Amino acid sequence: MDNAQPHMGLGFAGILDASHTLGQTFVAHHAGLEGIEIALSPGEGQAEGELILHLRASPDSPSDILTATLPVKAIGKPGFHRFSFPPLPDSHSHYYYFFLEAPDLPEGASLKVGLGPGNAFTDGGFYRQHQPVDEYQMAFRLVYHPGLMALDLIKASFVGTGLLLAAFLLYVIPGWALLTLITRIPIWGEKLGVAAG
Repeated sequence: MDNAQPHMGLGFAGILDASHTLGQTFVAHHAGLEGIEIALSPGEGQAEGELILHLRASPDSPSDILTATLPVKAIGKPGFHRFSFPPLPDSHSHYYYFFLEAPDLPEGASLKVGLGPGNAFTDGGFYRQHQPVDEYQMAFRLVYHPGLMALDLIKASFVGTGLLLAAFLLYVIPGWALLTLITRIPIWGEKLGVAAG
């Protein structure tokens, strides 16, 4: 789990009803994104129906990558509530936008969404009716598939090892050869340090 933006300095100040949407952009830091937990609280009136999470590539994207639902009745008390979906194996470093809608809420009924200040999160922004609102950030956490996340980390370690090897071949070996030709440094450790630059 990634506590992407868990701060709720403004409490449950976001109001979600049948005619409004609330959303958030973010960057996934691992592969295997399989859920989003959002700070939700019961609001006004008798809430019923389903709360729908739409995941898109950006706020401008016209189509959903996927949708996930949560029965409104499941939001019995304030807290983080999970929207689960099939893992996205290539989510690492991808930019996403999700928004919530509750089209089945009766008139006068609402849910509350946890909000933090606008500077609480730097990898995305809060949206109301698909328009950015700089003063707020939604409180949410990202859930990743453990196997896909581990595989992604292993892959990243191989890439990092490859970069270290390339740096060694590009800098240390030519530096060592050049030092051997122009100086007589007798201690190999000292020579290696100078060769590496």
